[in-house]
Amino acid sequence: MAWLGVLRPLSQAESWSAPLWQTFFTTSIGFPVPLITALPNVTCGCRRFALDSFGDHVSTCESHSGALKAHDWAVDQFAPILRSAGHSVKCQYKVAPSEGKKRGDLEIVGYLRDATGPRNLVIDLNITHDRHGRSTSNPHTNGHLTHPDSLDRPLEIAARAKITKHQAAYSNNNSTSFMPGVASTSGRLHCELLRLLFLQAHRETEEYCRLFGVPAQTNQDSFRYKRAAFYSGIKGKVGLIFAKAAALRININTDGSPVAMGRTHITHTSHASHLLSSSLSHHLLPPRSRN
Repeated sequence: MAWLGVLRPLSQAESWSAPLWQTFFTTSIGFPVPLITALPNVTCGCRRFALDSFGDHVSTCESHSGALKAHDWAVDQFAPILRSAGHSVKCQYKVAPSEGKKRGDLEIVGYLRDATGPRNLVIDLNITHDRHGRSTSNPHTNGHLTHPDSLDRPLEIAARAKITKHQAAYSNNNSTSFMPGVASTSGRLHCELLRLLFLQAHRETEEYCRLFGVPAQTNQDSFRYKRAAFYSGIKGKVGLIFAKAAALRININTDGSPVAMGRTHITHTSHASHLLSSSLSHHLLPPRSRN
């Protein structure tokens, strides 16, 4: 939840309505969700469960429209972050299909490279919940942690499911690699996603140095300091996306809250202004020219 310390909504996507903020805050500290408690005995869209006051069922049920809308909103907000170093990013139906005609959510063109040349990276996002919420065989477990002795286990299970679904199908594509992008409603990020964000921060730092004509000396402390600042900023932005998506999933199914789905149109050169704005927010002043 590092993003809470730098929360500065600059767009509609980054802003929070009062009901949405209440949902996020109460679910984070384990209090009943005001939006749900104000409407007691509401049945979920799956017609199998009543909505519990803590939002555990609606955070796990995949039958209602909130699950898909919140997921698609998160994908839409995640793409610009991956474009920040100048990469081209495709979303959803524009993503290259796998051998089994399945698609991931995002595709970064030419992001990786091996002996055969550049490779695209396909990412499939998932927001998993840490608690049971839709068990019919053991209903007494609903509301309890799924893995109290290993809080990262839900992330690992969700990531493995994504790999099973997509990786083998993409393995025969010589120009594409696959990875899962998994987060939990409690704010945890899967290790593969954290590695991607670190790599993105590294590339942002290299691009920042290139734009200002400064050598990207990756073994120098000055480079590491800039990279750490960009990494912190990226984690904050991604944390904001997943936190808001988790709250949206609850609110959409409860009161039908609309989701702002307007896409951000980014030109081929706009990543330069993005990096400058981002660097200034991290107190990284542009290097002075020397006469």
